[in-house]
Amino acid sequence: MIHVINNAIIITLILTIIPRDVNTLIMDYLINEGYPSAAVKFAKEANVTLPVDEESIKKRVDIKDAIHSGNIMIAIDHINAVDPLVRNNHFHFLYHCYDYLCIMHHS
Repeated sequence: MIHVINNAIIITLILTIIPRDVNTLIMDYLINEGYPSAAVKFAKEANVTLPVDEESIKKRVDIKDAIHSGNIMIAIDHINAVDPLVRNNHFHFLYHCYDYLCIMHHS
């Protein structure tokens, strides 16, 4: 009898916890990789909440694209538009990132 109850509990956990964790992983991927429309559709389809708004995802994509294309000053401008405190509090870090990428770009 105890064995049957334990199996029922395990099956219940598998059917409820694991899909939720997988859905969270998928949602994190869609947000971090910058797929805003896919994240919105997935949230509706999987019945999960979107942790950030679609516009925030698009802004992240703009920052990431600017960095990947070597437009660090544009990326810094995008960062400043999203949250001015990041630029004000971490200016030296951003400057060193810019300096490093300029060196890498010219070598």
